[in-house]
Amino acid sequence: MKIIILLCTLLLTSCSSIPLATIAHFSDAKPEDFLTVNPKKYW
Repeated sequence: MKIIILLCTLLLTSCSSIPLATIAHFSDAKPEDFLTVNPKKYW
């Protein structure tokens, strides 16, 4: 069962267009934080 969950997770993350580093960075963000994001800071 754990292998099936792992494979599904890998499949979903490999097909994702959002890098994992970005997901990890914004995982604890509040909705208001996305209104004040400065894109130049992350490039």
